[in-house]
Amino acid sequence: MLQQGCLLPNDRPMQVNIVFNPPEEFHLANLPIIKCHVIEAVIGETIAAIPIKVSARSVFSQYVITPSKDVDFGPVPYGNHKRSFEIENHREFDFKFAISKLVKPGSPPKSERPKRTKDSRQIFAQSRRPGQLIREQTQVMKLAHGPFIISPGYGNVPVGESIVINVDCNVEASKKFEEFIAIEIADREVRKSRQESTIN
Repeated sequence: MLQQGCLLPNDRPMQVNIVFNPPEEFHLANLPIIKCHVIEAVIGETIAAIPIKVSARSVFSQYVITPSKDVDFGPVPYGNHKRSFEIENHREFDFKFAISKLVKPGSPPKSERPKRTKDSRQIFAQSRRPGQLIREQTQVMKLAHGPFIISPGYGNVPVGESIVINVDCNVEASKKFEEFIAIEIADREVRKSRQESTIN
């Protein structure tokens, strides 16, 4: 931000830039938090102090994922089966999302995992900077994870709208399939973890 300058007679107007970079949601409404001091250069005295009112507002992405828990196919016969979930945008600007494979740290091999009941299903959470996965990940429109195909694997959700994520399961063996995915939402609150869930 330019803090001072000198205007000579008949000079063109000088632009002063104010940078607004809040670390959290913030709302400032028409408050005189800045003063412009006009100083007479010849005598070096302040001849005016003009208050400047500032308004600013910052918000994070706000979203709802439905269903909020696991994508559960339940017992199905051999063949191809489809399920879906939805990502809704509840804020005033578009946001990007990306879906990636997730291997839970410290998880035992699949053959040793205890059978999970419906009541034990939950959404897992880990800390990560918003948008980091979206910048790092090679964007894939269709994500293959075990017998599941998730599409689209990334995209943009416009303001007030939603996008449907399709999950296809091609069952070719009689066994239990369970995979984990992470859903990264750009520009979400830093303290809010990415969404993680299970497909089974």
